[in-house]
Amino acid sequence: MNDKELRKLAEAATEGPWTAHDGGLTKRKIYNPITKKNEPLKCRCAQVRCEDTTIAVAIGASDETYTLGEGVTDDQRCVNAAYIAAANPKAIIERLNRLDSQQAKIDRLMLEHCPDEMTDRQLREWAESQVQTDENY
Repeated sequence: MNDKELRKLAEAATEGPWTAHDGGLTKRKIYNPITKKNEPLKCRCAQVRCEDTTIAVAIGASDETYTLGEGVTDDQRCVNAAYIAAANPKAIIERLNRLDSQQAKIDRLMLEHCPDEMTDRQLREWAESQVQTDENY
């Protein structure tokens, strides 16, 4: 995945702030691929929420015939949910904006001091980012 694809996903995702919550031990209906039915299973879930809406869930469920999330501890599920919450759209877009700004500075300096060392991609992206103005400098 490149930065443009990541930015597109971040811009389309639910706006934050995102927070992580331990959903605790509960009984939920979960799709069981073995029986091909939604079945009530005891599960432990960690949730990522935006305000009062759950937007992602890391679930661990098991019974005698089926295990979901096998090998992932309850603590790891909570850490995973916290990581997902930290990688929210606002944080991703801010990071991409900083990277774009830094790359623009690098490209500008390279164009001035060592243009022959610029890659075709750098030259293309630099040219695409130029904005025509009516002002004379």
